[in-house]
Amino acid sequence: MKETTLRSSHSSKDLYDRNYYFGVTSGYPPEGYAAAHPDWTAWLSLFQTLRPQGRLLDIGCAFGYLPSEARNRGYQAFGCDVSSYALRQEPVFRPFLFQTNAHQLPLPSGSFDVVTLFDVLEHLSDPVSCLTEAVRLLRPEGILVGATPDPLFFSRKEETHFYERPPSFWIDRLSRFGMEVRFRFSVEPYNFQFLAARRGSQITDKLRIFQHDYFSEEPDITGNMDDLVLLPRHGWGELKNGTREMVANPATFYLLNPTPEPRRLTLRLNIVVSPHFSTLRIRFNSYVVKDLHLFSEKQVYEVDIDNLLVPPGGHHLFFELFPGGPKVYVGRTEAMDLPATREELCLGLPFDLYQRYQLALEILKILKPKSVLDVGGVIGDRDGHLAVPADFFGQVEETSAISSTDLRQCDHPEHQPAPAHRQPWPDMSYEAVVSLDVLEHLPADLRRAFLEELDRVSARWIILGGPFASPEVEAAEESLQSLFQNQTFLHEHEEQGLPSLEEVNRFYSAKGRSIYRLPSGFLPRWRQMQAWTQLYFSFSDYWITRTFNSLYNEHCYGSDQREPAYRQMLLIAKSPLASNDENALKNLQSSSQERLESWVSDSRFPATVESAIQRLDTLRRALSDAQFLANARQEGIELMQKDMEETSILRLILRRWRR
Repeated sequence: MKETTLRSSHSSKDLYDRNYYFGVTSGYPPEGYAAAHPDWTAWLSLFQTLRPQGRLLDIGCAFGYLPSEARNRGYQAFGCDVSSYALRQEPVFRPFLFQTNAHQLPLPSGSFDVVTLFDVLEHLSDPVSCLTEAVRLLRPEGILVGATPDPLFFSRKEETHFYERPPSFWIDRLSRFGMEVRFRFSVEPYNFQFLAARRGSQITDKLRIFQHDYFSEEPDITGNMDDLVLLPRHGWGELKNGTREMVANPATFYLLNPTPEPRRLTLRLNIVVSPHFSTLRIRFNSYVVKDLHLFSEKQVYEVDIDNLLVPPGGHHLFFELFPGGPKVYVGRTEAMDLPATREELCLGLPFDLYQRYQLALEILKILKPKSVLDVGGVIGDRDGHLAVPADFFGQVEETSAISSTDLRQCDHPEHQPAPAHRQPWPDMSYEAVVSLDVLEHLPADLRRAFLEELDRVSARWIILGGPFASPEVEAAEESLQSLFQNQTFLHEHEEQGLPSLEEVNRFYSAKGRSIYRLPSGFLPRWRQMQAWTQLYFSFSDYWITRTFNSLYNEHCYGSDQREPAYRQMLLIAKSPLASNDENALKNLQSSSQERLESWVSDSRFPATVESAIQRLDTLRRALSDAQFLANARQEGIELMQKDMEETSILRLILRRWRR
């Protein structure tokens, strides 16, 4: 599905003039690019290890320093750039530099051994075309090297960045071109770098040296990883004897699932600490998977993390110290992954997410669209996504293309950041467009444009779900807000005001659309479950949270599609449904009224409650031990002070120390 990109109206010639290279419209320092360009020494050493000689092309070469240094090492090197200003700055380089557009390079196929794309892709309106050209120019045993910022970690706004995408996007696109890809993050957490060669070529065996440290035959991770990729990202020292020191708090490992299905991860970690008291927390995105309470009497810990469900796309393992103190080293790390199912992953999601997405899935199973777009489709929070729309909608056999957009970035190859009211797709790009719990978060003056945009992009159907203004819904939200002040979504609802269901109906009826309505989220239970969720989320435990979620979603979802409902799900059809489809839609409304007793009678419920009690007991004992150690150390300090006060010279030292 081809997308369009919103970009500046300035031409490339205007954008990459002197102002750009002297930091007025870029992140370069005021002294200019010539004084601050990268040191290419290590990169050239890598090239010579893999392809000791041959032809090199640097796409987006700026002033031409990389091809110049490559020539000094014996390469027949060239550089190209769109900026005539940049190409004029070093006249001595001019004979091997040329001006061109990166989307269409005037060079014969298979003519280069090394092609580089350093900090270029984010500047292009269509970087995939540039990647296509770069791969075309490679010889069979050639290598493609590049770097581009990951927007999830790159906070600076750049006027000339039109296409920032996270790592999973670039890896996916290169893989589609038949490339074997190695990648890493260097110096800065946002600095994503990749090294690629044609799949099946002899040189792919050599790519393994491209690790977190420049050259290394020693891997960070061992074990049987069939699909997942796990590697250090930020906050780790040099790899020494299979061990890295944690040098930033938090430090992160990057975890990539490049497949369309969830994977199940098992990890074994060897952790060595200096003798201090602290807590080392390991998080998978926003889920806590391990709290390791560190004591001065123990320095070596074996950590097991089992049955971690990893959705498609990129994720993080965060290592955080509370309150800090000890040195932490992560040593031998073994990993193994196995297949998991979409249904299993989705069942463990928070009940409110599961409610709306599962009902949308059941509607799509009736419609059988070939393509689906989810507007506002980041299923997660700022620390990472919990699932992707395809985990739900991919269960519709007929659906072959599933994309999502949101104001937020998401590390998944089929996601694109975009405002809800300005979608980057041509008219009628998707058979079905889904948008769940988005309308109420938009300012009132943008809601009509948003509804118009959904209609424009959809070819046949729109599924629009969310809470609408009513005394019952507003009262439920107010009561929750008085109990839980940290609920951001409730604050936004209050600020923007809940939308009017009647106005939405009038808008689409005026266009001649057929509108079908289903209730979603039985309101008394929705309010009760929001309170329960606050309780079991407070345990900060991945497995407790997922089990509670699964119990509710399995036992209670089936009776949640009834009035009074927190949410209304609208199916807006550009032509009326067939009578059998309309009947199937009506059958999605709940007729039964299961009670929560069926949930608590499940055998997993008491086991999970016992796990929660054990976790609370562990926290209590850790706090008690911390208090004991603090008291013991205070007693030691007081004894030392007493001894010092009994000696005249030491008394003077003590006074000085107190000052």
